Amino acid sequence: MKNTHTPGPWSIRPSSNPKNGFGWRDIVSEGAEFKPSYVGEAMEADAYLIATAPDLLECLEGLHKALARMIYKHDPDSKEAEWLQHSNEAIRKAHGL
Repeated sequence: MKNTHTPGPWSIRPSSNPKNGFGWRDIVSEGAEFKPSYVGEAMEADAYLIATAPDLLECLEGLHKALARMIYKHDPDSKEAEWLQHSNEAIRKAHGL
């Protein structure tokens, strides 16, 4: 499956939709066509997490590669190897695999 999510970076701004009330936010893609998602005030923390998702994925992918090199070189049966597997599963899930 091809990764077709809206490219980042994403950011949160006050809603540009006049129909939305106070406290609503847009999740905005800076790297592609403007695609807002309207999120209510009660979900503001979720909106910030969603907007950070591309950065978190990029960091996880880099850390995964670094950890893999260290683990396989020194101790492939370590407790950290479980985290490596967990991070691999999260990366695959983020890419829809």
